[in-house]
Amino acid sequence: MLIHLKERKKAYIVLLLSWVLDAEIHLDAKGLGATITNGNTASSQDKAKAMIFLRHHLDEGLKVEYLTVKDLLELWIDLKEMYDHLKATVLPRARYEWIHLRLQDFKTICEYNSVVYKITFQLKLCGEDIKNEDMLEKTLTTFHASNLVLQQQYRERGFKKYSKLISCLLVAEQHNTLLLRNHEARPTGTAPLPEANEVEAHNQSERRQIKIKVKIMFVDITMTEDNKIIVVVVVATKGTTIWVLKAILQEAIVILVA
Repeated sequence: MLIHLKERKKAYIVLLLSWVLDAEIHLDAKGLGATITNGNTASSQDKAKAMIFLRHHLDEGLKVEYLTVKDLLELWIDLKEMYDHLKATVLPRARYEWIHLRLQDFKTICEYNSVVYKITFQLKLCGEDIKNEDMLEKTLTTFHASNLVLQQQYRERGFKKYSKLISCLLVAEQHNTLLLRNHEARPTGTAPLPEANEVEAHNQSERRQIKIKVKIMFVDITMTEDNKIIVVVVVATKGTTIWVLKAILQEAIVILVA
C-alpha cells in the first residue's frame, strides 16, 4: 500500500511538471507568452485572458490554494517556484534510475523500453535531454553477459536510432518465444503426435477386431420385386441386450448342404 501511494505521488509530481511546461507553450501559442514575464507591458485584456486560462487548467487542489491570488505574474511566479522545487525532487531520482538502468534486469524488451521512456521523459521535464546516442549506448552496453556475441552483432549493424534497435530486439524476442513454445510442445527426440484421421482409423480397426459372443434369436430372409434380398437377424448378447441387424443384398450365393 505504501509503495502504491509513493508511485501515485511520484506520478502526480511528474504531471505537475508537465503542466507548467504545457502552460508556457499554450500561452505562447495564444500570443499571451509576454504576460508571464517580468516588466511586461501586456494589456489588461491579455493578462485577464492568461489568468482565465491558467485558472481553468489548474489542478483542483491548486485552485483552492491560489484562490485569493488575483495578480497573474504573482500566480505564475508561485507556480514556477513550485515547479523548481518539484524538479529538485524528481531530478536526482531520475538521474539515479538512468545510471543504474540495465537491459539485463528486465524479463522482456517491452518492459525495458517502457522504463527507458519513462525515465527520459522525467529528465526532459527537469531540463536534461537524453540524446538518441545515449539511449543506444545504454542498451548495447547492458546486454546480459551470455548474449555478448549477439550484442556485438547488433553494434556492428550501426543503428542510428534507438527506436530501430528496439524494433529489431522486439522481433527477435518474439521469434525466440515462438521457438521455445515449439520446443516445449515437442521436445527434441520425441515423436510427433498422430494426426486425428490416423487415430480414428486405428480406433476403427480395433473396433472391427472386437469379438462378441451372440445368440441368434430370429432370422428372416425376404426377396423384393427388384430381386434384392433383405436379411433381418435378431441376436442377443450376454445378458439382456438385443440387437436387430438388417442387411440389403444385391446378390446372394446359395450353398446347399446335403
